[in-house]
Amino acid sequence: RERCLVRERRWQTLAQNGWEQAAARKLGDEVDQIAITSERLGLDDVNTSALELEAYLCSFVDDHLLPNARDLTRLADMVNRLGNVLTDLSATATAEVHSLLT
Repeated sequence: RERCLVRERRWQTLAQNGWEQAAARKLGDEVDQIAITSERLGLDDVNTSALELEAYLCSFVDDHLLPNARDLTRLADMVNRLGNVLTDLSATATAEVHSLLT
C-alpha cells in the first residue's frame, strides 16, 4: 500500500509541478521495485503494467528528454493503469498481494 501511495505522490509531483529528471528517476525506481516484486510473485498483470511504464519513463530519464503533452498523457494513462491493477489486487486477501503492497 505504501509503495502505491509513493508512486502516486511521485507522479502527481511530475504532473503538477512540471517535469524534473530527479523526480522522474525516483518514480522509475518505485516502478522498478513493483516490477521486480510482481515478477517474483508471478503477478503477470502487475508486472506487465510496471515494465511498460518503466520502459517508457526510462526513455525520457535516460536520454534527459522532456516529454511533450502527448507523452505526458500517455505516461498518465500508464500510471493510472498500473494503479488500477494494484487497486484490483489490493481487494484480494492473499499473502502475495500483501507483500507486494507493503
